[in-house]
Amino acid sequence: MTRPAWATCRVCGGRFAPRRAGGVLQRYCSRRCKGSWIASRVRIRRYRKSLKGKAVKKREHRRYLERHRDRVYRLMNKQRQRVKDFIDSFKIKCVKCGYDRCTAALHFHRVRGRQHVRLSVARQRLWSRKRIVAEIEKCEVRCANCHAEVTWPHTVRY
Repeated sequence: MTRPAWATCRVCGGRFAPRRAGGVLQRYCSRRCKGSWIASRVRIRRYRKSLKGKAVKKREHRRYLERHRDRVYRLMNKQRQRVKDFIDSFKIKCVKCGYDRCTAALHFHRVRGRQHVRLSVARQRLWSRKRIVAEIEKCEVRCANCHAEVTWPHTVRY
């Protein structure tokens, strides 16, 4: 078998005179091109493997939830109730008008720092008490009407 006069590198497309190495014709013009080709193939293989791992974990999690659905939901609802009771335990009233009858009508208006989430969302996501207290310390409590008065100029778009 005769070797071709010129070959094209798989990586950079450059032309080179191939040599026979270990009974196999050379496919790359340099060690650098060969290394980058192999590295890219390894990266692709690892990425595909990681995707398979994520799919397997997701499937296993789904199966676990199917088997233990009642227990999981019972524990989640228990934790949500604890967080709700913890938030409601704060003696809170509107800083402007003093309203304190219904805690559902009281909003936490962010004054200091950037707001990450609303506290109702924090309750759904099962935040820890420490994290909720840190979030509340950055806020002022306002009733729905006072909160709307304060935020209205920022939310109106003409």
